[in-house]
Amino acid sequence: MKEKKILKKYGIKTPAGEVATTPEEAAEIAERLNCEVVLKAQVLAGGRGLAGGVKFASNEEEAQKEAKTLFATEIKGLKVDEILVEEKLAIKKELYVSLMLNRAIKKPVMIGTTEGGMSIEKLADEKPEMISQIPLNPLVGVYAYHGMELFNRFDLSADLRKKLARLFVNLYKVFREKEAFLVEINPLVITEDDEVIAADCKLITDPEASYLKKGVSPRYISLEGDIGVLANGAGLTMTTMDVIKAYGGKPANFLEVGGDFYKRADEALEFLLTERKDLKGLIVNLFGAYARTDVIIRQVVDVLKERDIDIPVSFRIRGTGEEKAREIVETELNKKVHLNIEEAAKELLASV
Repeated sequence: MKEKKILKKYGIKTPAGEVATTPEEAAEIAERLNCEVVLKAQVLAGGRGLAGGVKFASNEEEAQKEAKTLFATEIKGLKVDEILVEEKLAIKKELYVSLMLNRAIKKPVMIGTTEGGMSIEKLADEKPEMISQIPLNPLVGVYAYHGMELFNRFDLSADLRKKLARLFVNLYKVFREKEAFLVEINPLVITEDDEVIAADCKLITDPEASYLKKGVSPRYISLEGDIGVLANGAGLTMTTMDVIKAYGGKPANFLEVGGDFYKRADEALEFLLTERKDLKGLIVNLFGAYARTDVIIRQVVDVLKERDIDIPVSFRIRGTGEEKAREIVETELNKKVHLNIEEAAKELLASV
């Protein structure tokens, strides 16, 4: 449902519908829609139709009955907590359209076929000739002629190809602005009155994109623990996380500020402290070579002083700029700087 709301904002038609959390809500939605409806189990699993996760109803009584069945069903081991109740479309034809990032050629690719409603992977195995693809230049983007070209080889009317061309222009806006790896409409329904409607949608975005937009290193991953980690270098960060776990703690994140990003460690730490207000402690582990530890520490200490955080912080610092970095921590924070990460971890975990 969330993906369909996004498509709608970009001018792509979707079926009218709402999400229900009880059979009674499903009946109320069906009554408001005042038409035949489709009930779709909202679970993070593909192939829900074949797994019994899609039902049809002609009125609100049937909608309530089918919803009750769905709520009692497990789809591929997943419990159904929500059901999308939406209008049943008068389907004349089902297409498949998508935009995906092709890592091999490092470009977005438009994909289309008139064989919608089935797995694109299965179609690629069984009928590869039915799939049309166009690699895109990301500096150029998508224009209407791309969509026309994509479906030229298929037996579609000129009017329909024009509609598909406009849809692809909007779909590319979704792909670009949502920092997507994949945006897929399957099926894209052509109704009896030749409307083009996205019946189902999949949107996979780059999890690192939000950090990039906020000026934070893309090398950030949020984890389930409560001990924050800030280090320079991926290997050093992983080692820090391993040591935390070895001494009974659980790392809350992976965040490294190596390379040229060491001059923006303050932004990274600000982001971490804003995103993870549940931290019980923080370990700063630095080894200076190209990245100067005193430059990183100056930023870290400024952030800690400005925020006046009330969680314990432990430091391990070695390498370029070590003496000055040590002096900053000891004089301004009145904290000990450790020579090895094991000591730093033990000190921190003993105080949380």
